[in-house]
Amino acid sequence: MADQIPRPNRQLVQGRAFGRCERCLKPTLSGHHHHRRPKGLGGSRLPDRHDVANLVWLCPEDHRWAHANPRAAAESGFIVPRSSGRHPLEVPITNLAGETKWLDNEGQYLNEPAEVTS
Repeated sequence: MADQIPRPNRQLVQGRAFGRCERCLKPTLSGHHHHRRPKGLGGSRLPDRHDVANLVWLCPEDHRWAHANPRAAAESGFIVPRSSGRHPLEVPITNLAGETKWLDNEGQYLNEPAEVTS
């Protein structure tokens, strides 16, 4: 069986986004769950790989953009390189409207980082 994002985590991410891409803010029913710590760069072995703070809901175009432009995606928090030594709870996302928000593991946006306990 493939390593899948648990259903409750999927629901929390989609609920947090209110059906909108978390980057461009456009409504998207065909969005993708994007891992901020890329699975292909060692992120798939991390125990917290499917944590809600490590996931964002992106439209297909912005999901492709994040993987095609990792440096720009990292600057806006949509990619959190393992080499940064930072946890997704510590790295905010900045959408195209210029709003900066931290993500927690309960499916909420925060105005400051959540505490990293692991």
